[in-house]
Amino acid sequence: MCPDADEAVTDQLLANSLRSLPILNHGKSFVMPNSLSEVTQTQDLVTHHRVVTKKNELTISSEIDGLLHLNDCVWLNYDSSDISTFGSLSKPCTKLSDLNDGIILSEVVEHIIPHYFDSSSIKKEAENNDFLKISNLKKINTALDEFFQNELGFSSEVEVDTAAIIRDGNEAELVKLLQLILGTAIECENKVEYIQSIMQLDAASQRVLMDVIQEVMALHQKQRGNISHDRTMDTTSRSDIHTGPSSADYEKLQHEYSSLAAENAQLSSEKEALVVMMTEMENQMNQLTAQPTVVEKKNDVDSAEVISKKNAENEKLLIHNHSLQQELEERENLIVEMKKRQDELMRQASDARSLRDEVDLLREKAASVEELEDRLKKVKKKADAVDDLKKQLKAVEEQSELYLKRSLDLEESAKKATSYKTQVDTYKEQNVNLTAEINSLKLSEEKKDKQLQSLQMQVNQHNEQTKRRQSTIESLQKEVEHLRQSSEEKLMESHISGNDSMMIGGVTDLNVKEKLIRLEAENNRLKEGAGGAEQVVQLENKIDDLQRLVNKYSKHNEELKQRLAEQNDAGGEVNSAEVSELRASLSVLTQEQTALQQTMVRLEAENRRIAEDNNVLLREKQKTEETMTQLKSAQDEVKTLQAEKVKLEGYLRTAKNMIKTERTKVDGEVEKVQKKNEENIVALKAQLKEKETLLALKEQAIEESRKASLHEQKLMSTAVYELGLELQRLRVPKPDIGTSPRTEATPPPSGGQSLLAQKRSGKK
Repeated sequence: MCPDADEAVTDQLLANSLRSLPILNHGKSFVMPNSLSEVTQTQDLVTHHRVVTKKNELTISSEIDGLLHLNDCVWLNYDSSDISTFGSLSKPCTKLSDLNDGIILSEVVEHIIPHYFDSSSIKKEAENNDFLKISNLKKINTALDEFFQNELGFSSEVEVDTAAIIRDGNEAELVKLLQLILGTAIECENKVEYIQSIMQLDAASQRVLMDVIQEVMALHQKQRGNISHDRTMDTTSRSDIHTGPSSADYEKLQHEYSSLAAENAQLSSEKEALVVMMTEMENQMNQLTAQPTVVEKKNDVDSAEVISKKNAENEKLLIHNHSLQQELEERENLIVEMKKRQDELMRQASDARSLRDEVDLLREKAASVEELEDRLKKVKKKADAVDDLKKQLKAVEEQSELYLKRSLDLEESAKKATSYKTQVDTYKEQNVNLTAEINSLKLSEEKKDKQLQSLQMQVNQHNEQTKRRQSTIESLQKEVEHLRQSSEEKLMESHISGNDSMMIGGVTDLNVKEKLIRLEAENNRLKEGAGGAEQVVQLENKIDDLQRLVNKYSKHNEELKQRLAEQNDAGGEVNSAEVSELRASLSVLTQEQTALQQTMVRLEAENRRIAEDNNVLLREKQKTEETMTQLKSAQDEVKTLQAEKVKLEGYLRTAKNMIKTERTKVDGEVEKVQKKNEENIVALKAQLKEKETLLALKEQAIEESRKASLHEQKLMSTAVYELGLELQRLRVPKPDIGTSPRTEATPPPSGGQSLLAQKRSGKK
């Protein structure tokens, strides 16, 4: 048992045994006993119990000191016997070092306090890793601390060094951890099961476990005592009220008791002497009864008178005793009433002290309490106004939610607008680029149109040239035929043929000149109309080609002229060679014609390609127009969103203004309520002062009643002493008035000793 339990037992024994003792023990008042023997018995009992408690404290302290020095076998028996009650475990426990990794202990702790610990957080592979073992034990220790803090209201004073358990193999620290686990087992919800399982173990394990449980419970009671300091301060202050004057009163009572014991000894000695005298007188009276004489008769008469006087005195004493008994009963009733009043005053004093403590706490926590009281009173007094405000706030909150939603939508739309702006900018840039490309394409298209027109003109010109060349070829064929015809006429028609050749040369010269003039005009026109240097170069090349052809034709014409002249001079052997040459020239002309046709085909292909490019440009133009329409629509949407944003910002401003007005109203009401609360606090402080004055008055009344009760107890002790004497006197045998005076009187009890003498002898 712990010292607090021993003190409780002593208090209970004293409360049961000392009913009337005028001393104070542990803050508890008692009443005087019915006799001095009870005082001695109770004193002996108290001293004996104190000796026993001291012995128990010494044995318990020695057991607790030796508990940590038990060998591994005892702790192993304790641990295996205790752990075996938790059902199936993941691994067996054969020695104390098996608990170092924390796996078995984690399963035990999870079984005891599953709400605070989960064994899944424990690392199962911590057999060869000291860090994992330390972390497992730390997790178990923190779970135990949380249990003590949350469930029992205090933190465990036992500090476990988990690193020493793993690194140094310190078994004392492991024993501390096991003590904490055992403390949780006896303090948890299922503690009855664990206590029953402990009771089913063998005697040695039960003894070790009970020693550990007593130590843990002593620590817990000590911590609970520290937590309930306010309550203990109440009880100690209450006991101080009584134990203040206890030593002085006890000394006074001891002095009175010694004086009363001395008086009692004197009276007992006197009584013994009187008893001896009475026995002697009875013996003499018995002897004298055998010889009745006149003297005896006189003595009988005298004794009868004495007896009558004694009887009268006895009756008076009985009446006085009865009156004293009534007074005692009245005093006892008064004492009971005074005790009740005293208990009530003590309760009131304890209430007053608790109120003082509460006042101190309230003074310490005035700010928070004032705020809470302000809120409570505000809620109580302004319930209707708060309901209206709540409705308004709900409406405002709904509006604000709508505004928030719309603002969020606006923000999203603004974000989209920014993205649209970027897209618009990109589209604008693309549009500018496309417009530039379109313009360039238009220019190129116009150029290509002009080129097509010029090429068409060239084609037409080439067609005309081909037609002309065909006509020239036909004319040349006709000339060749004519030359064949004229070759037969040699000399006679030479002059005529010479004139004809001059005419042909003039005709060909005129045709060539016309071609040159036309080609130069076309060249100038193409240079003026065409913008591309490549086409100019091509046309110049074509012109050069045509110039070459003209030169060829001119050379050929000159050669023909020379030949004709030579023929005219030679007189006629032209003939087959000239015809072959003319045929060769015709083949060359046909080749040139085919080349011109190929150039026509190539120009037509270029015309088709230019048309296709024109179609592509038209498609891109349509796309740009579509993008422009999309940009316009996006700009319109951005404008509408900006307008909605402006509207919503206006709504938000109005909502903020409404909220500000509501806040100002609420702040005003809060200030009013705070003022009222301050007034109420001042009134409460005044009430507390009044209560303190009342408590002081009540304490004075309690002190006065205590003094009066002590005085009454002293009076009662004297009255009890006198009653004891009177009772002892009444026990002395009295002669019967109706019978003869010679009847034997009953002897006093216990061989003629008084009650006090008997108690004294029993005490010795």
